Amino acid sequence: MRGWPLYLSILGGAVVLAFALKALPPGVVIVIALIAIAAGSIRYRRVARPPKESVTAVGLGFERAGTDPFSLLSLPLALFARGSGQTISDLMWGNWGGVEAKVFSVGYTDGMGTRRRFTCALVPSPTEDLALVVEPKVFMVPDAERAPMPEVHLDDAAFTDAFDVRSDDRERAMRLLDETLRARLLSLRERWAMELRGGMLLTYSAAEGIDPLESLETVSLLRRVLAGPAPPTPSDEAVPREADPPG
Repeated sequence: MRGWPLYLSILGGAVVLAFALKALPPGVVIVIALIAIAAGSIRYRRVARPPKESVTAVGLGFERAGTDPFSLLSLPLALFARGSGQTISDLMWGNWGGVEAKVFSVGYTDGMGTRRRFTCALVPSPTEDLALVVEPKVFMVPDAERAPMPEVHLDDAAFTDAFDVRSDDRERAMRLLDETLRARLLSLRERWAMELRGGMLLTYSAAEGIDPLESLETVSLLRRVLAGPAPPTPSDEAVPREADPPG
């Protein structure tokens, strides 16, 4: 409370206190005043406390914005093309694991008029350009709103039962979704989806109350798997031994 409302509240309190001093015993007035002060102090701390998202952003060393300065919805990602009334909220960005990462929520209204919301993390993709969406079937996304690409059927019953896979290049998608990547996606317990497109890696979840740190750890995990094992450093390579001189 600021400005005139604050001044009027103080004035009103003073008037009430003046009448109370005449009508009530001094001890009762003091107790009432202490209760009022305590209640006001609690309310002030609640109002002054920074929102949880801001504290998280500061702890991660990230910037935070209430709007979308990056125009994320203009990116050619299948998730952003779903439904109508798309919005971006809770946006944070900064350096994570040596790459620029963005954590945010995207919302839209689906064809049934239901408002849906996904928690997302976006980083540069370490792979060659490929349009690919791997989404848990438990997200219950209608077929009409899934990525407009052919389905990819893998020879892995457990994975196929859990995920809907779509890509514009079936052969490349099957090579990318090797045993290691499939195992990593299954280890996320059908909580996260993955999309590759235009040099970007997007992970998103339909679960409620996801901590930004979980979003960052998930996208970093999948990015490392997609990048593959690191090449050996010179110190890791065997140094050839010089041939013994002739005797």
